[in-house]
Amino acid sequence: MTRRAAIEEIKNKPYEYDQELVNYTVAKLGFTQKEFKKIMELPIKSFRDYPTYYPYVRLFKWPLMLAVRLKLIPDLLYQKFFT
Repeated sequence: MTRRAAIEEIKNKPYEYDQELVNYTVAKLGFTQKEFKKIMELPIKSFRDYPTYYPYVRLFKWPLMLAVRLKLIPDLLYQKFFT
């Protein structure tokens, strides 16, 4: 499928979800349907909307890469934040 065809399909066919699954989730979380609907209508947020140390981690990308290459810190630390 081409990108253009996929965009057209998304525009024409809204995402359908299983109402039974939604009801199960609402019950498990202890919300009412009204509370759940209110939450779902809130604007979408990213982790960047909240204060974190992520900008500092990005700032130290190159020194961290050097530390990994020198085997001063585990490679997993670098992969967690930069891949």
